[in-house]
Amino acid sequence: MTLHISAPFTIRRNTVENVGPELYVEQMIEQVLLIQQGERVNRPTFGCGVAYLVFDPLTSPKAGVTEHLVQSQLQRFVGDVADILSVKAVAQDAELHITVVYTNKLTGKQIESSYKTKVG
Repeated sequence: MTLHISAPFTIRRNTVENVGPELYVEQMIEQVLLIQQGERVNRPTFGCGVAYLVFDPLTSPKAGVTEHLVQSQLQRFVGDVADILSVKAVAQDAELHITVVYTNKLTGKQIESSYKTKVG
């Protein structure tokens, strides 16, 4: 059985916390979505920073560009553990909702996850 380190990195009772394969992939996707490019040391292209996208109006062309950005970054950084099937971005008031449909390569299950970011 393969152990997966939780993200964010957590130590409990002097041991690194581990998670199952489903939560591991979901946490990896969240990291790519929420981290702004340039935040990670030695990985300047990691992330897509969707939190910053809420400040721009999300018109139809911008939604398409956002979906493409998110899908390409997820395929690049999470592609070894998940097949990204589709990404949908929708703006509602001060929130950006992103729905990601993917197949978890570790379990073989197809999963639909929704993420949202809100203006502070």
